[in-house]
Amino acid sequence: MEFNYKARLTPPNQKVLEILQSAWEGERENEASVHRLMKLAKDSADREILRMIRMDEHKHVKYFAEIYTQLSGQVLPQNTRITQRPMGWDFYSECEKMMYTYTENVEFYRRIYFGFSDQDIRDMLFEIMTDETNMAVKMSHMCNKNRELFSI
Repeated sequence: MEFNYKARLTPPNQKVLEILQSAWEGERENEASVHRLMKLAKDSADREILRMIRMDEHKHVKYFAEIYTQLSGQVLPQNTRITQRPMGWDFYSECEKMMYTYTENVEFYRRIYFGFSDQDIRDMLFEIMTDETNMAVKMSHMCNKNRELFSI
């Protein structure tokens, strides 16, 4: 979805709300993916890192829902089904996929961030972006740590 960050987003239009809903849905999918990845982790340290990442994902879902509600006056439907991407069987490749997902999210959220002038919204988006960056680093660490286990 293309986003013109030069235009300020107040008052919100339908495209802005669609972008926010897309971000919210993506964070819900990521939270579910991390939960499933925890089941593949063999190492308790990796499971703990993933537990903390899942908590951040849950916070991001909440933040995007708050922003959406603040702008639209409507609550996003909490009972909608999450589209789960297919997950492979090996921990290494799934960590790698999530690492790239997080780096793509930072780029996407940065474009959203530049569209807002409201400081509270910008603060939430900035926190999400820094969390996503940290999560990408943690996934990179787990990829490197587990690479030998999955090399042929």
